Amino acid sequence: FRIREEPGDHQVTHKIIFPVTGPDGQIVGEKTHKSGNAKAGPIQLYPWGVLKKDGLICLVNGEPSVWRAYEAGYRNVLACTGGEQNFKAEWAGHFQGKAVRIAYDHDETGRKGTERTAGLLHGKAASVECVVWPGETPEKHDVEDWLNAGHRLEDLTFRPWEPAPK
Repeated sequence: FRIREEPGDHQVTHKIIFPVTGPDGQIVGEKTHKSGNAKAGPIQLYPWGVLKKDGLICLVNGEPSVWRAYEAGYRNVLACTGGEQNFKAEWAGHFQGKAVRIAYDHDETGRKGTERTAGLLHGKAASVECVVWPGETPEKHDVEDWLNAGHRLEDLTFRPWEPAPK
């Protein structure tokens, strides 16, 4: 990725620009993060290379949570560049036989995205578990916040996902 500094409203603005790759590793675009806002490129899983690794996969809400998890020593963490509700059905096959934990944001968007993503992975992934945020967790809290508060991913509780009865 690249970091670019630009002058803005009496302060320096930092932009983090990173390549977005497809499942074959080829660059298909880029995404820019600036002051908590992101300029979207093509929606992809980030980083795709995680799916080539063995072990438990953890899906999180966005690239900053991936970066924070990586900084904390976790290497099997990935996100959808379009947000929690944009996981594509065609990606599910890439999770064949993998154990997956979904730790999306503690808010309505995260809850809806968790259900949608878990439903798409069900029957393809070896197992799908969803985060159960502790009762005192503030709304909109995410993995980045959790790790910044001094916790570990292992401290979170996950429940096996089950389809809703019809």
